[in-house]
Amino acid sequence: MADRVSFSQEEQDINDIAEMYNTAYRSLMHYKSAILSGTVAVPPNLVGLSLKELDDYFIHQLEEIGMTLCLNLIAATEARFRKDFLIRVYERFKDDLSVLFRNFYSDLKRQERENRISLEQHILDQWKEVYPSYKCFIGDFKGVLLLRHWLAHGRYWTRKFRKYDFSTVYTVCSNIINNLPLN
Repeated sequence: MADRVSFSQEEQDINDIAEMYNTAYRSLMHYKSAILSGTVAVPPNLVGLSLKELDDYFIHQLEEIGMTLCLNLIAATEARFRKDFLIRVYERFKDDLSVLFRNFYSDLKRQERENRISLEQHILDQWKEVYPSYKCFIGDFKGVLLLRHWLAHGRYWTRKFRKYDFSTVYTVCSNIINNLPLN
């Protein structure tokens, strides 16, 4: 196969992303404590805020950092699925899922492959079909994909899906990576 994707080896690990979140959390709380204790100058945008307003400010900051890192978690998990798909195709594994993937891949013309392989329809739905015991994990991941679409497209529409936080998205992604037999 001359048109193979060259793997970058630069994928993010979800545990590293979780550590980034924890570091950001500790840093924000330390900064907030330093402001409250007077050991650092109060930045102009925080001057005159009540304690509740200051708490709300830092909660909002942490939520925004969490949403940014949720994108990273979801993208890292998507990369695992896409890489698994290609490894199964390239290595010509004989299991049912690999055969389904390979048949779909070979049916596409070379120039169509990159744009036509849908994570949700061609990869996740096949996982659910071949491995029904993982249906719950995959369903949860499809839910966080709604968050990814909303965040990646600028949040311009009113969301009609459940509210996610960093911890929930991490759990969903961790369940996928730790339970599914991904290559």
